[in-house]
Amino acid sequence: FFPENEDDGSLTEKGIIQAQRLAERFINEGICFKKVYSSSKKRARETAKICCEIMGIESLVLSDSLIEERSDENEEEVKKRMRWFIDGIRQEIGHDSCGVLSHYYAIRYLLKSLFVPDDKTRLPHTGVTLLDYTDLEPIWLDYNPSLHLEGIESY
Repeated sequence: FFPENEDDGSLTEKGIIQAQRLAERFINEGICFKKVYSSSKKRARETAKICCEIMGIESLVLSDSLIEERSDENEEEVKKRMRWFIDGIRQEIGHDSCGVLSHYYAIRYLLKSLFVPDDKTRLPHTGVTLLDYTDLEPIWLDYNPSLHLEGIESY
């Protein structure tokens, strides 16, 4: 999962470099995806397209289910929506690996619903969260989530 800022403008030059570095990180670490799912918001969509091009992934699915909380939703409703989406992906792709590009609060709420019942889940913007669903329950494989951002000036 890759959090994006809430602003729906185009990626800046820095954002493009971050997306390129993210794809290069996955390639260097041997992480590959059969399919990528992305929020339909512009910045997430652009990030996903850059990653897919560099990684040679042809299957990109855009979904409004991956956007931040809507004005008529509370935290619990976002958690349910994100869990529903992830459960649907698991049924669709089985044990294949996929990438999901979403937004800070959507990812944070999903992780809170899966692992952490309190309000202390913190994620870096443009960080990476890896989950392993090879068993019935997910395992949070979170290692150096911002490794691909080293050497890039922070916000």
